[in-house]
Amino acid sequence: MGKSKATQKLITQINLAAANLKPVLFQGQQGTGKSFLAQQIHANSSLASYPFAEFNCDQLPLLENGLLDTDLLFGRVGKQAGILERLQQGTLLLDHIESLAERDRQRLWYYLKTGYVLRNQDKADPYDRASETVNQVQVQVRLLLASAKKIELPDIELIGIKLLPLHQRRGDIPPLVNHFLDKFCQEQHHPRLQLEQTELRRLISYDYPGNVVELAEILHRAVLMTPREESVIPEQVLWSVQSTKNYFRLDLLTHLPWLRPVLLYLAR
Repeated sequence: MGKSKATQKLITQINLAAANLKPVLFQGQQGTGKSFLAQQIHANSSLASYPFAEFNCDQLPLLENGLLDTDLLFGRVGKQAGILERLQQGTLLLDHIESLAERDRQRLWYYLKTGYVLRNQDKADPYDRASETVNQVQVQVRLLLASAKKIELPDIELIGIKLLPLHQRRGDIPPLVNHFLDKFCQEQHHPRLQLEQTELRRLISYDYPGNVVELAEILHRAVLMTPREESVIPEQVLWSVQSTKNYFRLDLLTHLPWLRPVLLYLAR
């Protein structure tokens, strides 16, 4: 959504990713829409009839040595199947792969190259060739990887998609605002709400640490807090939207409406 160069490039990349089954690597901050884009890729790919799943690597439990327990991801021999083995076919979005230890990221690369998942073992080395018959399992899951940091994937042919933060593509904010207002007003059975130009400018100038997800949350809250008899979102419900450069700036024309005709008269 939007007409910025970044968005147009993104549309091309998403269409390319949907047209083939190469692995995808998203690089972008939290809230830039990785989950939504991954679902779009899956829904428009040849795997659309198979399941789509998401897995957040930074929510894996910690072991005593400080590393992440990856049993939920890779499975453990003789005890449990990991999400890749359970899924078998379809598309899996793995978010925050930067939180995995280098050794575990190497196991992802091994899967991308071979199609085999290396399960965890209690004692044996997961790369021990003598135990590989029980250690690894073949699946046909397409991986869409996401990271907040730059990640190198040596010798892997993939589609890299860099997602810019929202404050670097402010021209996309107005169409996003219209989209989310349509969506949330329809969900709440609320008459379509409008924004004053002053409030739209506030939304455009805000830096959005949480990116597109934060914009959606702001507008969702605004719809919920606006009385049904109102047709315009009140300024008060956008209390959380404040650009740091405007902390001490006051819009007099908003707070003193009688001032506008005076200024217009003086300008004649």
